[in-house]
Amino acid sequence: MRYSIKLSYAGSGFRGWQRQPSDPSVQQCLEEALGRLLGTETPVIGAGRTDTGVNAIGYVACFDGPAGLAAEDFRYKLNAILPHTVVVNSISEAAPDFHARFDAVRREYTYFLNRSKDPFVEAFSWQCGYPGLDFDAMNRAAAALVGTHDFSCFEKVGADNKTSVCTVFEAFWQPYIPSLTAICGGAAPKSPAAPGLPTSPLCGSVPSSAVHAEACSEMPGQPSARTVSEGVEDRTFPARASYGLAMPGPGAPCGTRPGPLPAAEGGKVPSAAMPDQAAGAVSEPQYWYFRISADRFLRNMVRAIVGTLIDVGRGKRGIADFAELVLPAQDSGIPSPDTPASAGIPSADSGEAIPTLRAKAPSATHEGPAVRALPVRKPPLRSLAGESVPGHALFLSKIEY
Repeated sequence: MRYSIKLSYAGSGFRGWQRQPSDPSVQQCLEEALGRLLGTETPVIGAGRTDTGVNAIGYVACFDGPAGLAAEDFRYKLNAILPHTVVVNSISEAAPDFHARFDAVRREYTYFLNRSKDPFVEAFSWQCGYPGLDFDAMNRAAAALVGTHDFSCFEKVGADNKTSVCTVFEAFWQPYIPSLTAICGGAAPKSPAAPGLPTSPLCGSVPSSAVHAEACSEMPGQPSARTVSEGVEDRTFPARASYGLAMPGPGAPCGTRPGPLPAAEGGKVPSAAMPDQAAGAVSEPQYWYFRISADRFLRNMVRAIVGTLIDVGRGKRGIADFAELVLPAQDSGIPSPDTPASAGIPSADSGEAIPTLRAKAPSATHEGPAVRALPVRKPPLRSLAGESVPGHALFLSKIEY
C-alpha cells in the first residue's frame, strides 16, 4: 500500500533532506523511524531536495507499507520516535502510482529577514542590517523572475541537472509581523510607510515558536495575479496577499481564508512598522519575507536570488542589471512546440530512486516544460549574481499536486 506523509522539520541539525553517506539527513531520520515501527527497511522518497539548514513546512513524502495502517495511531508513534525537530503532520493512503517528486506541479519557498536584532526570530530569520534597503526596487527587480527562463546565474556550480530552465509563477517581497511581536504588543499604530499589513497568527504545525506561520500558510484566494502559459499548460494561481487583509486567528488551520483587517483600539490598524521608543515615531517595517513559487528549483537558486535582490536594494546593482541575469529560456535549448514530450529530462530538485517505488518519468505537466539537453554544457555563470544568503531563514513552504 502506498502512503503519503506530510511533515515539517527545522533544518539546522540536518545536511538537507536527502540521505548522505556520513552526515544526518531528514530522509535518513524518517526512514529509520519507519523501519523501527514496521520492522523492515522502509525507503522513502520526498518531493525534492532541500539544502543544508533549510526548513520545511508541509513537506510531502511517500513510502510503501502494509495495508490497513491505523493512520492516527501510527502518526502518534512515529512522532514519539522522531526528534523534536521533525514532526509528522498527517499520514494518508495514496494512489498506487503516487510519486511525491514527479507528481508535484508547484513548489513554493519563503525566505525571512529582520532589519534589526530580535532574539525571538533569529533561529528562522536572517538579520539584514544594511541601511536604506529599497524594497520597492527589490520587488520591481523580482518581477523579472516570473515566466519560463534559464536560471543558470543562480545555480550552484557543479550541479548535476541537465537543464537550468524553470517556470516561476510569482516572486515578491512583503512585510509581516511575527506572532510573538503581535501578541505581546510590539506592533505599532498604522503608518504611511506600511499601511494595514496583515498580522501573523499561530497557524499549523511549525517546529518553533510559530513566528513565521502566517507567511508560510496558504495565501488568500484573491483573483489571479497571472496565468502562466509559457511552455506549460495554463495554470492559474492565487494572487499575493494584500495589505488590507488579516490572516485567521490563533488556532485556525492553515489555509483558512482571511477576513477584513480588524481595527485595533482607537480604530487604528496594526502594521509591521516598529515604534521608535525614543521619539514615539514609526519607522519602516522591520520584518519581511520573500515568496517565490515555481514548477521546479535549482540547487541554491532561492538563496542566490535573495542575495542578488539584496544587492539591488542596497543600490549596488540596478534593476536592469538584475533582469539581465534572468536568461532567455531558448539559450538553454528549450524546444519548439513540435518537440515531443518524451524529450523531457528530470528535475534538479530530486531525491534518488528507491527500490520499492516506481521510477515514474517526468512529463511536461509535472516538471515544467520538456527540455532538450545541450550537447555541451555552458560555462558556470554563478559568479555573475550576488552572494547566497544563509539557509536557516529559508522554508520550503508549500507543495501542490
